[in-house]
Amino acid sequence: MSPEIDQQAADDRVIKLKEIHLVVNKDYEFLFRSQDVIHSAYMPHFRSQMNTVPGMVTRLKLRPTITTDSMRTITGDDKFDYILLCNKICGAAHNNMWMKIVVEKEEEYKKWYNEQLPFAGVAAKPEDTIVPTNDSTSTDTTATPSVVAQN
Repeated sequence: MSPEIDQQAADDRVIKLKEIHLVVNKDYEFLFRSQDVIHSAYMPHFRSQMNTVPGMVTRLKLRPTITTDSMRTITGDDKFDYILLCNKICGAAHNNMWMKIVVEKEEEYKKWYNEQLPFAGVAAKPEDTIVPTNDSTSTDTTATPSVVAQN
């Protein structure tokens, strides 16, 4: 399908499923759901955990206050990453249920976001580049949480 067919979706971004980018000092609400069994979304560095229950949405709010780069300095570990993982032994794919969380300044977030390819797989022209506003940011897949930025 060519991008000319659906111009309304031409700027939809493909986001890596193994990585979430968050802006430092911004409120977020994670919406979790499960199709099969109880999972437990665990973000140990944020001291946050929420069960995901089939048939219902569970919510968790947080505000990251330290960027990933700053935590690397604080911990003295240049490979430090925030993570989201499943904290329940939920099945054969349990060990694959994790993703990196990148906490960054808004300018870095906008740069990363603008580097993501549109869903159609064709890079947008610079004049068509869309930068998220403070209204909301979300990502939603079955295996990962929905993330809603709040002001």
